[in-house]
Amino acid sequence: MIAGVFLFFLLELGFICYLGKKIKMKVVPVSCFAYVLCTFGAFADSFDGDMFGGTVNLNQHSSVAEHVYFKPDVVHVNGSLRLVNYGQVDTTFVVCDSCELQIKNYGNFTANFQLRDNAQVVQMVNSVDELNPVVSDVKYTLFLDGVQGADLADCLDDVDKIVLKNSSIDIDGVEFSDKLSVELRGDVILNIDDVSGLGNGPIMQNLSGDGRVTLNFENTDSMYLYQGYVNGDDFYITRVRETDYVKVLQNQVGAFLNELRKANPNDVLLKQLDLATDIDDVYKIASKSVRLNPKGLLRSVRAVKVFDNFELGNKKGLGIKTDLVLSDDFYAYSIRLDNAIQIGQLDAGVGIYLGNVDYKTDIDQFDGIYYGLNLFADYLMKNNFFVRGLADFARFDFDMGKVFYKNKVIDSPYILSINGDLDFGYRYKLSDSLLIKPFVGMDLVADSVLDENNFDVRGRIGIDIGYKHQMLMGMQYSYFAGINVNSENEFVAQVCAGVWSTNDNVGADVGIAVSEMFDVYSYRFFVETRIVF
Repeated sequence: MIAGVFLFFLLELGFICYLGKKIKMKVVPVSCFAYVLCTFGAFADSFDGDMFGGTVNLNQHSSVAEHVYFKPDVVHVNGSLRLVNYGQVDTTFVVCDSCELQIKNYGNFTANFQLRDNAQVVQMVNSVDELNPVVSDVKYTLFLDGVQGADLADCLDDVDKIVLKNSSIDIDGVEFSDKLSVELRGDVILNIDDVSGLGNGPIMQNLSGDGRVTLNFENTDSMYLYQGYVNGDDFYITRVRETDYVKVLQNQVGAFLNELRKANPNDVLLKQLDLATDIDDVYKIASKSVRLNPKGLLRSVRAVKVFDNFELGNKKGLGIKTDLVLSDDFYAYSIRLDNAIQIGQLDAGVGIYLGNVDYKTDIDQFDGIYYGLNLFADYLMKNNFFVRGLADFARFDFDMGKVFYKNKVIDSPYILSINGDLDFGYRYKLSDSLLIKPFVGMDLVADSVLDENNFDVRGRIGIDIGYKHQMLMGMQYSYFAGINVNSENEFVAQVCAGVWSTNDNVGADVGIAVSEMFDVYSYRFFVETRIVF
């Protein structure tokens, strides 16, 4: 292109010089030379070959071709125009008053700028391929228009203003200093992968424009919602705890918790979950709730029923018993009615009971009722060996609202519980008053809530001790103690004291028992009265 323009210049120069000779103008040759220089500057819109030294005038949009080394001594920018560089630029630019030099850089661009009054330099970028830094001795403006996914981490060294128009940028590792002005136009998206680098201060300062900012986070903690806001001329990103548990957990449990919030915004479980700082805490809290984990509910049932094995005391006649069970998470109380008979060496009986459970933790609060039936028999052989067995059947109905078990929402579940004991032992009668009964055996525990079934058979070993003292006037005092430990290292220990009137065939027992299971201690207190008709 330059060769063609140059040929045109020569022809035009020849014509002018010929005309000047005809009219005998001595000044024409000088004028012709000046005209050529001016014309060359005005029409130079593409530099296709290397250029070293000299002066270049830019009067319109120009370009430097690929692989071209453009290094004149000075380039005069004589108006507001655009320079597109595909090669390598290394020179000094003098930009005229109130002029704007726009640079699109696809190659390498190093420059010194002499800016006249109100002159400025703007690097225009329309795609990430054009995001090549301009190495400059003055600060310039970086203008991104329609750029998607731009990484500015290494592009702001010589920039004092950035204009973002309908663009998305990655701001990980980008430091928007307080000396950098930011102008927003249109829709601007900020892509953030690592939220740990956000800090507590403003993300952008010296903000202007009427653009709309959207935050796009990748690989962020679902526990938190990040929101941007403007305070003065600064842009901040704040972290807000996410309470939409569909977003947090991304499963059906989250949907259940959201529905729970609609029904009861002040639910204690939700309050605890909302205080969790990470996803592990959320799962830990959820696992403790009996509304999400039926195992916790089953454990409370077992803690109540563990005391319904072989009880010590005077087992004869009709009995009425009240008891109280205390544990970390609940207390239960019941009234029991049973009848025991003696047929030779066989003691047997049947009992029914009705009770209430009050369950309260920092995440669950509810109550329930339970009722059941038990059967027991104890047979003493002639050689002082004995065998005994017990079977207990119970149902627990809980008024706890909706729960989420096995990917299903259930309203107020119930639990069926079966307990069984079978022991074999020897009766040592050390005196008329003192009796020792060591034994070995097994216990069976089965319970079910919906299709969550548990069945355990454990071996056990234990000893019972009894002492009776006959007083005058037909009064008999008795004291009993016993302990048994199963193969799961769970134990039950109990003591009781009683009084019996042989004249009236009435009596009463009081006692206390303690158990340890699931690393939790439970306690039972009871009072029982009996009569033989």
